[in-house]
Amino acid sequence: MSLSGMETKISKDRAVEIASDIIYDRPGSVLGCGVPDIGQADVDGLAAPIWVVPIVADYPRHFEEFSTRSAQDIVLRLGKVAEIEIDAETGEAIRIPNRASVNRTASDKVEEIQRSVEQLLLRTANVQFARLVSVKYMLGPVQTIMTRLLRDGRFSISEVEGAGYSANYLTLLQLANVAKVERETDIVYPSSTIEELYAQFSSTMPHADAIATTIERVIQDILLNHYDFVYSELKLRQLTPYIQVSSTYYDLALSVDNLVEISEDELMQSYEETYGVTTQRRHFKFSDYLDQLSLPNVSIMKNVSEKVWRGNDEIFHGMQSSNPLKGFVSP
Repeated sequence: MSLSGMETKISKDRAVEIASDIIYDRPGSVLGCGVPDIGQADVDGLAAPIWVVPIVADYPRHFEEFSTRSAQDIVLRLGKVAEIEIDAETGEAIRIPNRASVNRTASDKVEEIQRSVEQLLLRTANVQFARLVSVKYMLGPVQTIMTRLLRDGRFSISEVEGAGYSANYLTLLQLANVAKVERETDIVYPSSTIEELYAQFSSTMPHADAIATTIERVIQDILLNHYDFVYSELKLRQLTPYIQVSSTYYDLALSVDNLVEISEDELMQSYEETYGVTTQRRHFKFSDYLDQLSLPNVSIMKNVSEKVWRGNDEIFHGMQSSNPLKGFVSP
C-alpha cells in the first residue's frame, strides 16, 4: 500500500482486524467495520499514512408472525456511525470514538427512521386519525372557533382569548388558511378558502352537517400539514400514543413488506422497545389504544381474532410506495 509514495506496513485487512478488536472492546455490540480508506495525519510535522476505518451499526428486530407462527428476524443497516483512525505504520489506534457518541449516533439514526414512518402513516391515514374521539377532543377549540366563524362570519380576537383559548389556535387556523386575523381591528374573519369549502358542502346538506363536514376536512389538513405546530406550540399530545402504537405495527409490516398478523403481546413488546415506553399507564391503556384505532369509522388497525392485530390494506399499500425503510432493511 502507498500514499504519496510512502509504503504502509499495516494492510487494509489488518486495519479491519485491529478496528474490530477495538469496537468489540469499547463502543458495544451490533457494530462492525466498513471498508477502510487510506488517509493521512500530521505526526511531528510530517504527513503520516493512516487507515480510516468506518464503524457501521446494525439494528436487529425480531417478532413472530401470528398466523404462520414464523419468526421474523430483520436487521436495519444504519450505515456509518463513527470512524477509527489507525497508524498505517505501527497499527496503533490514534483516534477512537467514545461509546456514548457511537450509541447516540446510532440511536439518532433509528429515531429518524421511526419519525419517517410516523410521518408517512400520518400523511397516508390523516382522514382516519381525524375521526378518533381523542382528536376531536384535542382540537375542540379549533372546532368551536370554526363553528363561530362559519355561523357568525366574524368575531373579535378578544372573545377568543376571553374564552381561555391560546392565541396559538388563531395562528394555527391562519397556517391552515382557515381564518384571517386582523390585530389592528381585533377581528377574525373566515378565509375565502374555508367559505368556498363550506359552500360546497352546504349546497347538498343541512347547515349543521355542512359545518361538521367542513371542520372534519380542516382537521384532516391540520394533521397532515400542521401536526408539528399542534405538538410543539399548542403542546397537545393526546394523539401521540395512537400514532406510536399504530406506527409500531406498520414499521414492522414495512420491514418485512407484508401485512402481517401480530399478537397484542408481541406488538406491545415492540412498542416498548421502539419508544422506550414502560409506564404503567401506557401499558394499561395499550388495549384501549388498539380498540380506538380499530373502530369501524377509523379502521387504522383490525382485530382479526382475540388479541391478534393486522393493519389496514389500503393504508399499508399507500405507505409501501414511499417506504422509508427501503435501503435499510436486510433480512
